[in-house]
Amino acid sequence: MQDFSFDLAKNSALGSSLAGVRVLAVDDNRDCCDFFTMLFQLYQADVKAVNSASQAFDLFLQFQPEILVIDLAMPAVDGFGLLASIRLVEAQRNLPPTPAIAVTALATPIVGQKAYQAGYQAFFTKPINIDALVAAIAHHTRPLPSYQ
Repeated sequence: MQDFSFDLAKNSALGSSLAGVRVLAVDDNRDCCDFFTMLFQLYQADVKAVNSASQAFDLFLQFQPEILVIDLAMPAVDGFGLLASIRLVEAQRNLPPTPAIAVTALATPIVGQKAYQAGYQAFFTKPINIDALVAAIAHHTRPLPSYQ
């Protein structure tokens, strides 16, 4: 198993940066689902983690996440197919696109390019840089401060 350890004390300023953010994480690897659950709970997010695209699609309609964290390489329906299905529902219901972050062990520039073209706002390869992932989620879910 990957060592996903990090120094939470060092990142205490970020400790509440995801407070209340609804995160839907999808990864066919149960250890990764557990990791995402633990990580996002540490940052006070409201997280649901599932291990298939079909579970994620059903939960998306009920949970109404503010951001998606999706593994690209899953059996049956991959992360590209899942996001396409979600985008179709959003368009049919006249909803704005939910920000989506792709995660994968397939660390090639072509996969990253395909992820952005498919509508993902960020792309991370495993092992994931936790600080960067949390910052990306905060960036895509929290309004920028206004300077008046």
